[in-house]
Amino acid sequence: MTFDVYLSNYSRDNTHAVEALGAAVRQWLGEGVWHEQRIHR
Repeated sequence: MTFDVYLSNYSRDNTHAVEALGAAVRQWLGEGVWHEQRIHR
């Protein structure tokens, strides 16, 4: 499964919101082997 999150707002840093969303998805899907790649733009 591939899960991409794009959240942009030029007036503030949304890194915390994206990380919280990713953590919630990983918790919802349960344990497994996770490979994560972050691209900061």
